[in-house]
Amino acid sequence: MIVGEFKGRKVQEAKPLIRAKLIELGEAIMYSEPEKRVVSRSGDGCVVALTDQWYITYGEEEWKKLAEECLSNMNLYSDETRHGFEHTMSWLNQWAWSRSFGLADAGDGVDDANFVFETANAAILRLTKEISWMEEVLAAESSLRMGPPSTYADRVFANEMNIAVKMTEQNYQGYMFREALKTGFYDLQAARDEYRFSCGSGGTHCDLVQHFMDVQTRLISPICPHYAEYVWRELLKKDGFVVNAGWPSAGSPDLTLKAANKYLQDSFVLIRKLLQKQLLDSKKANKKGVSVAAVTEDKITGLIYVNEQFDGWKAECLRILQSKFDSNKHIFAPDGEIIEALKNSSVGQATNFKQIQKLCMPFLRFKKDEAIAIGAQALELKLPFGEIEVLKENLDLIKRQIGLEEVEILAASDPAALAKAGSLVSLLNQNPASPGSPTAIFLTS
Repeated sequence: MIVGEFKGRKVQEAKPLIRAKLIELGEAIMYSEPEKRVVSRSGDGCVVALTDQWYITYGEEEWKKLAEECLSNMNLYSDETRHGFEHTMSWLNQWAWSRSFGLADAGDGVDDANFVFETANAAILRLTKEISWMEEVLAAESSLRMGPPSTYADRVFANEMNIAVKMTEQNYQGYMFREALKTGFYDLQAARDEYRFSCGSGGTHCDLVQHFMDVQTRLISPICPHYAEYVWRELLKKDGFVVNAGWPSAGSPDLTLKAANKYLQDSFVLIRKLLQKQLLDSKKANKKGVSVAAVTEDKITGLIYVNEQFDGWKAECLRILQSKFDSNKHIFAPDGEIIEALKNSSVGQATNFKQIQKLCMPFLRFKKDEAIAIGAQALELKLPFGEIEVLKENLDLIKRQIGLEEVEILAASDPAALAKAGSLVSLLNQNPASPGSPTAIFLTS
């Protein structure tokens, strides 16, 4: 500026001062209008008030103080990110209300955070389907199982909900929104679907299903607020708003129960493969005219053999690895020390060491890799739960999952149990049971 009250100031400095003075003297008013017709995200035309609502006064001191307080409590993972926010807040004054696309399922990692229409459409369909399921369940609520939750499936489902609450809380606190969506919605959905199948003809438990609806609605509310509010008020008939309802309460996750359920699910896959292999081998043998115990796909009895504890040379190998493992750093002593310990052990001194080394090394390598990945529990002689107990508690589920008429759970160390295998006992020797990995043979009823 070269004349007037603000002579010597830059134009960008003088403009807001002149505007403020004219408004103060009553010679001007603030007036803003859109440059074109305003259409809302729902597709409706908007009537815009002639005020300065288009701008948020970020420079206002009270707002800035609250924003800085919020920023100081945020975990931004790097000083560079924090300094970027602080710099922006220092110059930001007035800014038009704006919003960039943000998806819960993108942005946490290094993947491109693109808006994918297929993902958006699939999400809408999934939420719509979920609403339909809740409506059906609530309409038939009186037919659900009542009383205290008592089955294995009940305990697993309740535990999965506790895990989802804890994990999702951690993910939100760490601003890992894609992970929060996974643990708070997709993993929870998978647990619900598994529970429904596991319950079979006994049906699901009323209290657990209602708790699931409540928990899922609260966990998803930061990501799908309109959906969550609709479910909260219209379906669950809750008072107030879900955003004010607070975080769902949850008990301490039972990691042993979670491990037992993973063992059960993995066993289904393993036993199903063994059945398919025995059926295929039986058909091949019949074509060749070889005399074998035939197995057909009709009325099959499954004999599942379990070995709950490592013994013999495997147990000795595990004890050596336990003594050479740093559980805090997840590292082992040098291989030379492990081999020397094996050589000095009762197993290594019993016979030709080269033969023992050839026998033990594959097992040692496998267990080392497993311990580095999941920790010292991989080196235990037995699992932290009873395998036979878990399988016996789920006999009906095993029958439905594998398609068996009858199932028996047997100890691989019991001679009487081995005698039940008859001529198929050789199959048990081909696929010996070990902790965490049962084996099975199948007979036609």
